[in-house]
Amino acid sequence: MDQRGPIEVPIIVIGAQSDRNEPKADLFPRIPTEEAAAYCIENGFLFFEVSALTGENTSQCLHAILREALLVKTGAKQPNI
Repeated sequence: MDQRGPIEVPIIVIGAQSDRNEPKADLFPRIPTEEAAAYCIENGFLFFEVSALTGENTSQCLHAILREALLVKTGAKQPNI
């Protein structure tokens, strides 16, 4: 990614609708979990798959967002560069 915004912003990629078995290919093609996770690891991003329908990983994702923001804010962690 060339333009990520301010350097102090943690980047977390969220794959939504993890409960869907059939992707709506005409609207949003499904990216395989392994491909998304590999991209995030390669770029130093956090990655979560979540489901608003079942609640799967929604709390964990929110906690990670808050934790990352607080760590960067307090200087305890270097931001994504």
